[in-house]
Amino acid sequence: MAEHVEHIESQTEIEQGVRLRGFVVGSLLVLWINFWITYAEYVVHASRMNLSHFPVALFASFVVLIGSAGLLRKLSGRFHLTGADFSVALAMGMVGAMVPTSGLMGFFLGVIATPFYFANPENKWAEYFHPHIPSWLAPRDDGQALTWFFDGPPQAVEIPWVIWLIPIAWWLVFIGAVIAVSIGLAVMLRKPWSENERLVYPLLGVAGDLLGGKDGKDSLFQKKIFWIGV
Repeated sequence: MAEHVEHIESQTEIEQGVRLRGFVVGSLLVLWINFWITYAEYVVHASRMNLSHFPVALFASFVVLIGSAGLLRKLSGRFHLTGADFSVALAMGMVGAMVPTSGLMGFFLGVIATPFYFANPENKWAEYFHPHIPSWLAPRDDGQALTWFFDGPPQAVEIPWVIWLIPIAWWLVFIGAVIAVSIGLAVMLRKPWSENERLVYPLLGVAGDLLGGKDGKDSLFQKKIFWIGV
C-alpha cells in the first residue's frame, strides 16, 4: 500500500514537472519563432516561414531543440526534458507559429487601419463608412498616426501607440472568443476522432519520428540514414 501511494506521489510530481518544464520550453519556443518569422519577413524580406502545414521556423527550431536535449541533460539534470515536455512545446509552437505576419498580425493591424488611411474624396469613405465605425473598433488618423504606420514615421517622432490601445484591446476580446470556441470544438471532436474513429494525423508523425518512443528510443536522431540525409 505504501509503495502504491509513493508511486502515485512520484508520478504526480513527474506530471507537475512535465507541465511546468513543457510550458516554459514552449513559451520560449513561441517567442523565438515569432521573432524569427517576423524578422525574416519584415527585415530580411525572405521567405515566409509560417506558410506551411508544419511551419518551417517551428520545424527547424524543434529539430534543434530535440537534437540538443542530450547535451542539455549532460550539463544539468534540471534541463532533462521528457517526451511529454516536447509534446507540450510542440503544441504551443503549432499555435504560436500561426500568429505573426501572414498568420494574423500581418493582416490584422493593416485591416483595422485601412478605413481611415485609404479614405479620400473620390471613394467618399468618410461620408459613407466613417460615421458607422466606432472609435473603439478602428484607430483614427490623428496627427498622421496611420500615415506613419504605413509609410514610416519621421526619425525624430515617436510612434503614437495610444491610438492603438483601445481598438486592439477590444479586438483581442473577439480573438480570444474565437480561440475559446476553437478549443471547445477541439475538445468535443478529439475523443470521437482519436478514440472512436481512430483517425491518423500524418503531420504529427514527423514530430513523433523525431521524438521516438519511450526515452527517445527509435528516434530519427539515432539512425545513421537520418544523419546521412542531413
